[in-house]
Amino acid sequence: MKKKLTALIFSFFVVWWIIRSATWRFIEKNLLLFVRICAFILLAAFASVLGFLIIKGWRTLNLELIFGTTPPLEALLFRRQVFNGLFPAIVGTFLLIILSVCWAIPMGIGAGIYLAEYATGKTRKILN
Repeated sequence: MKKKLTALIFSFFVVWWIIRSATWRFIEKNLLLFVRICAFILLAAFASVLGFLIIKGWRTLNLELIFGTTPPLEALLFRRQVFNGLFPAIVGTFLLIILSVCWAIPMGIGAGIYLAEYATGKTRKILN
């Protein structure tokens, strides 16, 4: 009787494992499809907005839009300050990106060293 009960429980867990893994595969495949559809919609929206801006605004795309009344060479060499135009916003964005990368790289390397050398098995499992 005990062997039959053990075999029944074992077979139940085997069937449960198969169903669970099949369900997870089904969920994973559908989730991947959903993510790809969302990415396509996002890229299509971005392309349509960018295309609209280029088609309708190509006449206004010139150096005066970026540098204003400041000569471009003097603005690029930071000899004169640009008060009107997009140049200050572009430079600010690049500086923000550089600052973020300079902050994130040491943090990521430090976290990797901690996980590889010092973290316990439970901590690694949680953080991975």
